[in-house]
Amino acid sequence: MNYDLVWKYSSEEGYLYTLDKRNDNDNFFELYSPEDDGKIENLSYLKFINIPSILNVLDLRYKKDKIYTFNGEVLISINPFKTINNLYFKINDIDVKIPHIYSIAEKAFRGFNSKNQSILVSGESGSGKTENTKYILK
Repeated sequence: MNYDLVWKYSSEEGYLYTLDKRNDNDNFFELYSPEDDGKIENLSYLKFINIPSILNVLDLRYKKDKIYTFNGEVLISINPFKTINNLYFKINDIDVKIPHIYSIAEKAFRGFNSKNQSILVSGESGSGKTENTKYILK
């Protein structure tokens, strides 16, 4: 039998990450390739795009204090509800390929000469919109 880590639906608990055998009749979501484990910085590179896989990547990154993740050109930011040391120290020499609030600001600044730029900061109350806007304006 072939067992894989999958997100499987349970009526009592919703989706659970579990080691289970594949069955074409089951309602499950296969996760991304194991070699991607936590290294995914852009969700558009996921092999299997589904809600459990996206949430799993965000959870893995959050646990490693990597609160920023790209989804294509969109930056997803998760409020860490704690201080993360050295998160905002490198304001010079910014790599725009690494998910960070500074990389979004740098991309907008570099494109300013060729066309108008705007940055939309959105989120729920208390999600850190004001703080992220302050860092963008730096």
